[in-house]
Amino acid sequence: MMMGKKRVTDEAFLFSYQSFKDERRRLVADSLGESADLYMALYENKNEPLRNIEFERYELMTLKRQWEKTAMQAKSLPEDAYYGTMRLFAKVYRAYVAMIRGTMLDMDLLDAQLDGVEMLRDTNKHWEENLAKVRKEFLKQEKILSDEMDDMRRVEF
Repeated sequence: MMMGKKRVTDEAFLFSYQSFKDERRRLVADSLGESADLYMALYENKNEPLRNIEFERYELMTLKRQWEKTAMQAKSLPEDAYYGTMRLFAKVYRAYVAMIRGTMLDMDLLDAQLDGVEMLRDTNKHWEENLAKVRKEFLKQEKILSDEMDDMRRVEF
């Protein structure tokens, strides 16, 4: 009986280890250009607050993706191994999240934070689009005014 429990614990540890190893491999690939979101945060966005939002968004998406992928993979395990594996993974994962985020998060809170960051990002994008429209309209009106002033100067002479 004791040997069976050790085997399940060992398998749970290896399963958790593989999950973190896979996510690390993905992070390296994303850092090298496979993720447009991370690329934007690392290299294109000069706006510091927006850059921080992009990093936080990527981090939250990564945590969510890892949890969901691992939960899906665990469903293929035999029932006796599933519960032990998920219990160990959840324990390790919560400690991992606490180390990264500085707090203990459950997945609902992580989803809510991700939604909030997405909303901030979308609001900023909308703001920048509107600002570009205003700038364009300003330049257009400035050109019209300049042309009218030139016409008036010509009429005076």
